[in-house]
Amino acid sequence: MRPLVFALLSLAALGASAATPTLPLVFVTVDRYVITPSQFVEVTGLVEGEATPRTVRFFAGGYENTQSLSSSATRCEKLALLAMASPGKFKLELGGATTGTEPEEFPSCALTRVKP
Repeated sequence: MRPLVFALLSLAALGASAATPTLPLVFVTVDRYVITPSQFVEVTGLVEGEATPRTVRFFAGGYENTQSLSSSATRCEKLALLAMASPGKFKLELGGATTGTEPEEFPSCALTRVKP
C-alpha cells in the first residue's frame, strides 16, 4: 500500500510542476498562433522535451503603450508563421516574466534554425 501512495504523490508533484511553464519555452512545432480580441496571444504547439502539444497564453495589452505590445505580438506572429510553414526546420523561443501558472506579459520571441 505504501509504494502505491508514494507513487501517486510523486505523480501529483510532477503534475503540479508541469503546470508552471519554465521560460523560455522552446516550441519545436507551432500548430496555432492567435492574437485574441481580449489582448492575449495564444501559442499552441509542441514544447521541446514534451510529448503532447499545449497552449500557452501571454497577455499582450492593457498597459500605457498598448500599441507597441500589439506590434510585438504581430512581429512574433511572423516568426510563428515561419515555424508553422516549415515544421522541424525552426524552433520558436518565447521568453518573458511569469507569475503563478501563466506568463504575465507578452514575451520576447526568437526563431532559430534547427541544424540538420
